[in-house]
Amino acid sequence: MTRLKKINEQMNNKSKEISVLNYVNYLLCKKRDSALSMVEDCPQNVYIEEWKQEAKKQGENVQILKGIIEQLSKELDTLCDDYEKENKKPSKYYDTFCGHKVSDYALENGRLDYATLSKCFDAVLCNNIAQLDEYLFEHIESGDFETFYYDGDEITREEYEEKIDEIEQRLNDLYFEDLDKNPAIEKEIQELELEREKYEHYDEEIYQYFIVSDNALWLLKDANELVFYSEVLDCYIWGVRHWGTSWDYVLTSIKLKEREREERED
Repeated sequence: MTRLKKINEQMNNKSKEISVLNYVNYLLCKKRDSALSMVEDCPQNVYIEEWKQEAKKQGENVQILKGIIEQLSKELDTLCDDYEKENKKPSKYYDTFCGHKVSDYALENGRLDYATLSKCFDAVLCNNIAQLDEYLFEHIESGDFETFYYDGDEITREEYEEKIDEIEQRLNDLYFEDLDKNPAIEKEIQELELEREKYEHYDEEIYQYFIVSDNALWLLKDANELVFYSEVLDCYIWGVRHWGTSWDYVLTSIKLKEREREERED
């Protein structure tokens, strides 16, 4: 930490020097311009060459100092990285999956990232497969075109349909009850209708299609990914339903294996 502090102090001092030199340069240029305006009829190099030379010198000094700060910054980054590695606590989860290192974001959240998942099998981009195989969408091997949510959290189709059926059945029963005899029924109806509104589903858009090897199927099923079977190509097709975010930061539903407590404490 002494070395970190020393480098920080050096960088601060050099930054102050740059500020001073920039100001000196500004004054020199200002004085030069003033001299020019006073002696417009005289050759420039006779009266202000010394100011030009001094300004150039100060500018060179600024560049030198900036180079020093850049080098110190690199040293500081290296020392900070080393310090973090030395003092970093072991992750709660194993940092590899099928022999591939998972992303830091995956370790933080305990779920496998897309980038690591895609390294576990062969995949070839084939975005025109829907035009080549018009019956592709009729052969779903895994996943769903729709995503289901309860109060903002993703759930399965089965959970969604089961809960909606329960609510609808209960509402149908209550609608035939006599509200005058039991005023509490109206309140229950309102609560059930509010509960039903928490269940939502959306159609998913597929942004990319990949031809994948046969061994990919079980992994993609575990991740609840959308997989088709193409009879035209006689192979499996992976439909990717996200776009724009680096795959290191997109998580699958596969949970990372947790380390034993003794391993984390060692």
